[in-house]
Amino acid sequence: MVPKDEAVSLLQRILQADTTNPPGNELEAAQILDDFFRTHGIETEVDEFLSGRANLLARLPGEGRDWPSLMLCGHMDVVPAGGSAWDADPFAAELRDGKIYGRGASDMKSGLVAMAVALANLKQEGTPLPGDVLFAATAGEEVDCRGARRFVERGVFEGVGAVVIAEPTRGDVIPAHKGALWVEITTRGKSAHGSAPEAGTNAIKHMHHVLGELLQNFRFEVDPDPALGAPTLSVDRIDGGVAVNVVPDECRLQIDIRTVPAQEHGELLQDIEQRIDSLRDDLPDLNYEIEVMQERLAVNTPEDERIAQVAEGLREETYDSPSSRAGASYYTDASVLVESYPDLGVVLYGPGDDRLAHQPNECVEIESFARSIGFYEQIVPRYFG
Repeated sequence: MVPKDEAVSLLQRILQADTTNPPGNELEAAQILDDFFRTHGIETEVDEFLSGRANLLARLPGEGRDWPSLMLCGHMDVVPAGGSAWDADPFAAELRDGKIYGRGASDMKSGLVAMAVALANLKQEGTPLPGDVLFAATAGEEVDCRGARRFVERGVFEGVGAVVIAEPTRGDVIPAHKGALWVEITTRGKSAHGSAPEAGTNAIKHMHHVLGELLQNFRFEVDPDPALGAPTLSVDRIDGGVAVNVVPDECRLQIDIRTVPAQEHGELLQDIEQRIDSLRDDLPDLNYEIEVMQERLAVNTPEDERIAQVAEGLREETYDSPSSRAGASYYTDASVLVESYPDLGVVLYGPGDDRLAHQPNECVEIESFARSIGFYEQIVPRYFG
């Protein structure tokens, strides 16, 4: 078995690898994991698909091909750390008060490393398994899920029956998460001198009307999801104009919509367009366009799916209580996977705390990290049992 201090040391090394995305640089983390797996006799492949960008795939072969494979999956990239709000270097992986601090400690390098250690322990135990156990470390989840798409394009998920993703869940088993639709709306006008605004068409004024219409009158025509609740719309960025004395000819608005499984993104876009088009009675010269910046499907694994039943049963045994949540508001690599494999069973489970994700002084408790190793180690034979 991998000693606890070795597991903690591996996590610290992965945290010290700066995989901030952009640009990513996941290759460094992939090489650390590759060395660890090879030391423990596990076959691996590092797929460097761009300079410094890489996925890693490890495999623990089963005895036959009759069973679908089980995939343990996590991403290696992290969001930017920021700066002054941290109490210590965000890439020092400082250990204090029973916690490891660093960017990615919760989201989600602790879960990723715990999965790697669990796979090494399974190899050492030598317990026969009827199907393959795969470990996929992906690049780019925080920006465009490029690594997950790469795995899908290469056919790695052919024959995979279920996936456990190590997102931070505070030890809960979560079988559902929201989708995402990121939209940019651009209004276009005509520039003019600021002293003669009547000679121009003010794109910011037009955007003011667009924003008001969306915030006051746009409604989601869907009931709240039992696991995920209601969809949300958040206005998160707006910019326009070039100078204080120039009538702006362009203004951009970016909105973040989090969706539930019952919603069709195409219908949502049509609803938004209809609301904006309704402004033309008062703004006949309104000129706008809508662009989809990013689109991710919602994920909802049925409760009677084998991986969901096994994972929740193990959770209740491990923590002596059921999971407190059935859904997550964020999206994961699973959005890309179920787009190509809609019957794929997916659950999220990780030692990190999603409330600390993307925050200064991100950390994970050592005991939570250690407990998750045992969880991942046990879920494999139970899934195949």
